[in-house]
Amino acid sequence: MKFYYSMAVLGAAFLASNSAEAAQTKLRGSGGRHLKKNVCSTGAVEYYNGWESPGWDELHDNGWESPGLAIASTWENNGKPYVVYGLQNGSVQYYDPDSNMWTQIQGEGWDSAVANIQAQFNYDSSNNEMSYQVVVGLGNGAVMHYTSGSGSWTQLHGLGWDSSAQAMYVQWPSDNQYNEALRVVVGLEDGATEFWNGSSWIQLHGTGWSAETTAMGVLFGNTQYPQVIQGLSDGAVEYYNEGSWTELHDDEWDSSVTSMAIQWADASQGLDTEIVVGLADGSTQFYSSSEGSWTQLHDEGYSSEVVAICASTGGTGAEPQTMFQGLQDGAIEYYSKSTGWNQIKASSGTDLVGMNCVFTEAGNQIVATFADGSVEYYNSEVDGGAFQTLQGEGWNNAMYAFNAKFDTSGVDQPMIVGGLAPEPGASCGNINWKKVIKKAVKLCYNYCEDIAELAA
Repeated sequence: MKFYYSMAVLGAAFLASNSAEAAQTKLRGSGGRHLKKNVCSTGAVEYYNGWESPGWDELHDNGWESPGLAIASTWENNGKPYVVYGLQNGSVQYYDPDSNMWTQIQGEGWDSAVANIQAQFNYDSSNNEMSYQVVVGLGNGAVMHYTSGSGSWTQLHGLGWDSSAQAMYVQWPSDNQYNEALRVVVGLEDGATEFWNGSSWIQLHGTGWSAETTAMGVLFGNTQYPQVIQGLSDGAVEYYNEGSWTELHDDEWDSSVTSMAIQWADASQGLDTEIVVGLADGSTQFYSSSEGSWTQLHDEGYSSEVVAICASTGGTGAEPQTMFQGLQDGAIEYYSKSTGWNQIKASSGTDLVGMNCVFTEAGNQIVATFADGSVEYYNSEVDGGAFQTLQGEGWNNAMYAFNAKFDTSGVDQPMIVGGLAPEPGASCGNINWKKVIKKAVKLCYNYCEDIAELAA
């Protein structure tokens, strides 16, 4: 069975706000530059351990005084996670659970916020040491690479693109059978698509679409070029393979692509490439490569933007077997090929920020975060499928960037690590946080760090 889902990342969306600098109130004094401490700074990191004694543990308070925008993590021995964390002030922090200490691996010198982070962790059990490498996409379009072995950063790209890194995918050298090099695909806000082949950048597409990148999926195979599926703000869906682009759908939906989940073709298993697209008008569309056409799974009757999609499919050209769909108004819908649509969570008056999911025989599970700071957990086989509140509104900040590790046996609640940023309506100068959230949910990309492990 294939698992795939899309999740929202705040980073590049935060940068898209014309008044984002209002979140950093600069004070000058004998100590140099400082950021004003208030609800608009935060950056705290919270950890939930549902496998042992369920409850939250603060891994770091708001002392960084900057919102947390992007996070990468991994768990070893079912304990606290190793974390790489990117902040709006451009700094990058690393957390080692063995020492329970944070290390700043990059300060504020880039003068640009972190929009995307991807990390690879390699744990050596013989000496209990973790090595890692990080690729960061910045709001000014620069791309940086860090290795813990050298303790230094390498600039893969500078400021020449003049556009924010909206989406980013990385193939690590150990996973690259083609040329054993680091490879990166970046989707820019202006719609361009750039590819780092290990030694130089190749532009796969320029700005000719005249639309923003709002969703993306990338498959690195044992080939010279990756496959790319790109969703745009005008509703078009474009596909790149073997050096050329094919338009899978034009802009006739008249609504922006806001989320996308992809299963890539696997000829050895007889599986098709399948795409589920959520639109700003609330509708949901499905594409199968074998059919070569789109099917509408739901019209715009929800009257609320689709912000997150998780889907599981047989990859045989049929409709998705099961799917969760999160709406901006906080409602979550469940779709089954056999039974159709069913609302499993009604709108609660607060926007949905992000959603992680997994599909297992022991139950389908969701972790959802909301704009009022609450975090909820769903297991289809527990408590009659009712949502459980893991965190209420007490943080006064929302968890935008987060990862969840699920217990696939369905016995325990998940483990979660996430960073906090101001909730909508916070007194942050003239920042329009409703706009920030709306922009954030367009930055959905497939996140599969733990999926292969879970499916094994």
